[in-house]
Amino acid sequence: MMTTTLTMAPIGQISRSVKNIQQSIDWYKNKLGLAHLYTYGKLSFFDCGGTRLFLEETDEPSAESVLRRHRAELASWAFALRRDALGWRRIYASHCKKLRQMSRQSGGYG
Repeated sequence: MMTTTLTMAPIGQISRSVKNIQQSIDWYKNKLGLAHLYTYGKLSFFDCGGTRLFLEETDEPSAESVLRRHRAELASWAFALRRDALGWRRIYASHCKKLRQMSRQSGGYG
């Protein structure tokens, strides 16, 4: 049986919606002291010790944040899950084949 240990990747980005992008830039940059990376329209990005903070101005900001993992880690997770799924399908197919053979040998339906 295959086993895959999946470890949690570091958080790559935190996304927040805000009511006023300029006030938020002032707060995160001047009050909290985060490194301001860049602003593009109603989007602004900061560095939080290697984790990117993404702010987006919206009319109705959400109270929740969205956490995104680093993409490279997600790709390795997807690969591991696909590999395990293929392995389980092979094991299942082999099991079904053996059951059919046993059924034929015993005169049952197969």
